[in-house]
Amino acid sequence: MLKKYPVDELEAGMVIGRTVYSDDMSVLLGEGTVLDEQRIEYLDQRGIVFVRILLPDEEESAAAEKPAAEATPAAKTPQIDDDAAAVWRRVQEQTAAAVLAAAEADKQAALAKIEERAGRASAAKVEPEKEKTPEALEKPVSKSGIVLRETSSLEAAFIEQYEECFEELQGFFSSVRAYGRINITEAETAARNFAPLSSSGKAVSHVYNMETIGEYQLHHVMRVAVLAGLMGQWLKMPAQERHRLILAAFLMDIGYTAFAPNFLKKIALYTPAERRLMQKHARLGYDIVARSALQLDKQVTEAVLQHHERNDGSGYPQGMKKEGICKFARILAILDTYDAMASRRFYAKRRSPFEVFSVLSDEFVANRLDAEYGVVFIRNMSHTLNGNWVKLSNGAVAKIVYIDETRMKALPVVQTTDGDFIDLNTTISIKVEYLLPSADVENKEKIS
Repeated sequence: MLKKYPVDELEAGMVIGRTVYSDDMSVLLGEGTVLDEQRIEYLDQRGIVFVRILLPDEEESAAAEKPAAEATPAAKTPQIDDDAAAVWRRVQEQTAAAVLAAAEADKQAALAKIEERAGRASAAKVEPEKEKTPEALEKPVSKSGIVLRETSSLEAAFIEQYEECFEELQGFFSSVRAYGRINITEAETAARNFAPLSSSGKAVSHVYNMETIGEYQLHHVMRVAVLAGLMGQWLKMPAQERHRLILAAFLMDIGYTAFAPNFLKKIALYTPAERRLMQKHARLGYDIVARSALQLDKQVTEAVLQHHERNDGSGYPQGMKKEGICKFARILAILDTYDAMASRRFYAKRRSPFEVFSVLSDEFVANRLDAEYGVVFIRNMSHTLNGNWVKLSNGAVAKIVYIDETRMKALPVVQTTDGDFIDLNTTISIKVEYLLPSADVENKEKIS
């Protein structure tokens, strides 16, 4: 049975039921192809709107869904007591390792069954083009998961530096996952080594032009730390305070080390029960940091606990209001929210910076995120975006030539490669889709 799905509703594990063709009738994905994150993004980039998905029959579907249904009660969040060691053992060993690893095994078994069925269907009707793999799915990838491509010399230098810091942070997180405690020397060293990555506003375009595969949580932490270093400059913080803000950005998601790796790699939206479990990372992270010498640094430890709190009391884990939320936490809440929307994720398209600015502005007006720091963030981010190349919704490539930095929701004036100027504040039918690397602009075929 086939069902028509919009591309933005596709999920990893779905099976293509009818060959997908490009405008020139070349094969993009053959019938029987099992979708993953890269293939879904590939379809989106090629402008495909709908695809036909092969659905398992009712018996197979029921068998695939039954384990997940049975796993739901067991996935309930455990009670957390005040003893840090007990918290660590209970969450890491029982909830994360046992329940979530079992759920992952059930998912993989169901997926294998669907793939087997798709393979039988494919064998019954052989088409040579099915074996073709799109060039976009054969991209070389670095050790840290950065998709390698042609870059400018500045971007190449940034990526090299980023890779070194990523490897250092990866080792630090692995150590915390293994032992449940922080090596303060490693943490401080990583933060110091990271500072040069955020020494220039160009870091914004560099870090958001990088395409990464896997290790989403670590790349997210890296990007937020880049923004934290820049915010420290924009707020004119002393060097030591800026260092501490970067350190807080590194540590804000350290509580995730209590969860099974398979849970963090889940290729689907989290269920309500799983989302409640995820929210425990703030408290768990605080407990880890508070057991180290950093317990004396209230801004850092409280930032780890409070970075999901909101000024109006709608956040978690304590539902605190602005007056009780520390400075670093209010800053990181903005940076964390920005990156979640501006970066690629397997279940959501990245948004243009200007679309994110609009969402953030609404959060400031609603008194959920801090307007004092928000205005500084958007004004300076807009300044860094001047001169950047962008892909427009009408397919054109253009360069940002002016942004009114006094308005939080201001859209840019751009000049296309054909020399036309477009004010996106008045031409509302055209939008910025995403930033472009300068090296890609030199070869327009890559982005057409």
